[in-house]
Amino acid sequence: MPTIGGNNNLLVQFGMTPISHPDPTINVTSKDSLEIQFQIRKIVDFSFDLIYHQTLSDYQSRSLNKNLNQRLNASDYIQIKPNGGFNVIFELNLPKQGVYTFTIYASTANSSGQTDLPAVFTYLIRYI
Repeated sequence: MPTIGGNNNLLVQFGMTPISHPDPTINVTSKDSLEIQFQIRKIVDFSFDLIYHQTLSDYQSRSLNKNLNQRLNASDYIQIKPNGGFNVIFELNLPKQGVYTFTIYASTANSSGQTDLPAVFTYLIRYI
């Protein structure tokens, strides 16, 4: 499982601040969708990963499951919604209950030539 939380140096460098979910652990209970909002102070290019790790009962019991670490096609489950100039919303639609990690990667226009975007924030999402 990736390291959970934000890379503070990169968040400052890219002018990003988590608004809706500053805590990197999120529990989703009532619906399969989730909106995560960031304030941005620069023009930033984003990429992201959504990985399904296991069912919540497997996570709680610490038992292994054959479904560990399934990388989902992020474009099927995540949309980026601009929200008035200096905010961005990542809308996630989780396909099934379980434990996920959602990693946001970013770069600025000044990072030209860079092929791998650095991870700036990773959330642990428990959808129960």
